[in-house]
Amino acid sequence: MPETWPPLWSVNLRVTKEVGNGLGFSFYVNNVFFKQPWHKSSISTTLVERNSNLFSYGFEINASF
Repeated sequence: MPETWPPLWSVNLRVTKEVGNGLGFSFYVNNVFFKQPWHKSSISTTLVERNSNLFSYGFEINASF
């Protein structure tokens, strides 16, 4: 019998600013609310943490000439 899980929600955010002609930068955050729910396995009685290690953030510089 395969493992079944409820849907998992993850909120991501990206803010971009264009500076001049062809130059810009972006800031992004994945899994903004850092939600890491625990769910009971459908096969056994153990609790499993879902969505672990999915929080990340970063900065990008975009240039097109």
